[in-house]
Amino acid sequence: MDGNMQVAVLFKQVSFKSNIFTIFAFVKLLIMTTIRKLPIGIQDFEYLRKENFLYVDKTQYVYQLAHYGKPYFLGRPRRFGKSLFLSTLKVYFEGKKELFEGLKIAELEKEWTKYPVIYLDFNVGEFITVEKFTERLSVNVEKLELLWGKNLETNDISSRFEATIINACQQTGEKVVVLIDEYDKPPTLAPVCDYECSED
Repeated sequence: MDGNMQVAVLFKQVSFKSNIFTIFAFVKLLIMTTIRKLPIGIQDFEYLRKENFLYVDKTQYVYQLAHYGKPYFLGRPRRFGKSLFLSTLKVYFEGKKELFEGLKIAELEKEWTKYPVIYLDFNVGEFITVEKFTERLSVNVEKLELLWGKNLETNDISSRFEATIINACQQTGEKVVVLIDEYDKPPTLAPVCDYECSED
């Protein structure tokens, strides 16, 4: 029996003639089932919703971005919720309607089209050299190639990445959504190029 059902059953037992213990049990259960956990450090929208964490509804902006915009650059400060917002976009474009029940976008969106989503997260990995960055990017592209197919004509990363986007579009018949999280991490962590420093 879930929490809401327990509240309903206990509520039927509570009356003005109920003893203090029954009333106390009802109040305690009501508090336990209505207070939601704070999502401290959680950046995964799907996990947040499934585990019933507290969520400040920003989904009307997801709808506006999807229907009235072109490519967007989210340049807000660090720890400002960019990763969670991108995770929300990912789930939305994947068409997981059930995770948005009770939120504003459930009233606005009528179609819930499922798009192929390419999600690149640069929060994981070391980027202190160009080689490290290229290595990490290659790992991401390899995962995409397993999913959408590989272009055997080239080993160039940019061409391979482009090929996965084309393959995903052709296989699904839908536009491809590309989301890049922590886009600023590689350049901010990379040291100044030794070659440039030694030119003079």
